[in-house]
Amino acid sequence: MERQRALAKPTRPIAVRLLLVLSLLVLGALGYALLSDTGSRPGHVLARATSAHGEYEAELIELNGGATDAYGYEVILSAPGRLLARKEVPFRSYMEPVPTAIHFTDNHTLEIILEEGSTLTVTIDEKTFAVDRRFRFHRGELQGE
Repeated sequence: MERQRALAKPTRPIAVRLLLVLSLLVLGALGYALLSDTGSRPGHVLARATSAHGEYEAELIELNGGATDAYGYEVILSAPGRLLARKEVPFRSYMEPVPTAIHFTDNHTLEIILEEGSTLTVTIDEKTFAVDRRFRFHRGELQGE
């Protein structure tokens, strides 16, 4: 009887530790999903577009900076039919340039039309959902591509 108790004691702390580690992993993944910067900020949706086969959705969002800041713009790309929902932000601008429309030219190519008439093209990888370019503007200056 004493031997059985001695063998049973070490398994409880291991089970508790395992449960604690799993709980922390789940909470960390949930926190990352809720707090990561993937276009989750509130704003006014100016336009929506869906790819030809319905695999991808894009939203053009105007972000209001409030009384002390100017407007910003984001294009948020999502793949709602995938097992793990992901979002990409292929376009972000502060003040300028101002995007006026978005549309898909085919199932994997998104065009972002700017106010001055130019067009930015983003291609989506079918397998990885990665975009080939990310446009970042600050006051009209291209910060990164």
